[in-house]
Amino acid sequence: MLDSRASTYPDHRCPKRMMIEMSPERGGVHYHSETEPAVGETFHVDYVAGYDGKPAIVTGDRGILLPVTLHRDAPNHVRATYTSALQVMATSDRTLSADGNVMKIVTVSHDAFGQSQTTIGIYHRDADQVGCGSNVPCLVAHHPTTR
Repeated sequence: MLDSRASTYPDHRCPKRMMIEMSPERGGVHYHSETEPAVGETFHVDYVAGYDGKPAIVTGDRGILLPVTLHRDAPNHVRATYTSALQVMATSDRTLSADGNVMKIVTVSHDAFGQSQTTIGIYHRDADQVGCGSNVPCLVAHHPTTR
């Protein structure tokens, strides 16, 4: 569950709802999210990526999105880098707490004017979910509207 009070979104663009599921897959992770933005239709995003830094295709309801590369530098930390034409468009640092119950995602991207923007999402493990493995716990996050 996303702790919306502890999370920070630029320009109050907090989605009405967001769900993230991650599970281990082929030396990496399967990422799936469902987002209901404050304005517009709900959309899904999916990818399967290894932690080897090789680009993986990201797909969603809106087609193919920016490719992602993952690098795991600690058991509880992964950096996701999104690129376009060999230029970094955004990075997301995902850090899982020692007990596996809280995930912090810090995303740095640039707006249309080139200004850096930082989003911080704090997610709590859904009590109804069971762990998917000791190396990559399954996390499910729901993002209620509060902002």
